[in-house]
Amino acid sequence: MLDANRDRVAAAGAEGGVLDRVEADVTDLSPFSDGAFDVTLCLAGPVSYAADRAADAVAELVRVTRPGGTLVVSVMSTLGSLRAFLPGVIEELRLYGIEHVERVFAIGELTAEHNGGHQLRMFRWSELRELITATGSTILEASASNLFESVDHDPYATLNEPERRHLLGWEVRAAAEPGAIDLGTHMVVAASTPD
Repeated sequence: MLDANRDRVAAAGAEGGVLDRVEADVTDLSPFSDGAFDVTLCLAGPVSYAADRAADAVAELVRVTRPGGTLVVSVMSTLGSLRAFLPGVIEELRLYGIEHVERVFAIGELTAEHNGGHQLRMFRWSELRELITATGSTILEASASNLFESVDHDPYATLNEPERRHLLGWEVRAAAEPGAIDLGTHMVVAASTPD
């Protein structure tokens, strides 16, 4: 992630705005002091990879965000991943059996044995909401991410720019609907940390 950030920031000509890049464990942000950041972003699912330590990860993210600051977190979605990767889920059902797939559906846990060496925890919106509010933070906004895409279909691939902008506008509006938050491959929440 740090290499990708370095490349993208350099390509954008904005490297002068970077103060530092630090590798850290999302469950142990001890390189940073309490309230070190006005805004803390935790995107692309690191909290999902914290698995059974997800609450520790969110607590650390809140700790390093100033009181009343903004925290933005994304996690992988159980229901959205089921929707987007249904052909793979059916393959897993046939390969590992109904009990395995039922466990993934029930608790969102993918073990390293069944997930290419990566253990992770997917969430439902109710679980993510609880993780955030348990820290005393107040949810400001929430949204699905990748709501319109699936593993075998990118609806944006063949669109011209005006069509793409219009469809993206629909996706952004639809993804914030309460019933849709669970249905993207990821969920994103913005919260205000406790004062």
